[in-house]
Amino acid sequence: MIYLTQETTVPQNRNMSRLNHIRQRMARALIGQVVSLTADRKTIVQGVVTDVLAEPEIPKIVVDGKGYNFDQILTHVPAAFSF
Repeated sequence: MIYLTQETTVPQNRNMSRLNHIRQRMARALIGQVVSLTADRKTIVQGVVTDVLAEPEIPKIVVDGKGYNFDQILTHVPAAFSF
């Protein structure tokens, strides 16, 4: 059995808060970029990131009005360089 004290949980909470902040910044940096991502096992979607949904744990990027997780992104390029 593992016992956690307040001394061990406070730094963990602080680290999670920092990680969530970094994830939010990464998501916002993708706004305006063209991404290719997997919508499901058989579908690849390409579009411009228009917004970020502030989910409690991990933010989602919005492409064509739908939210996607970071792990669904295959590629991303600035809109000016897209084909």
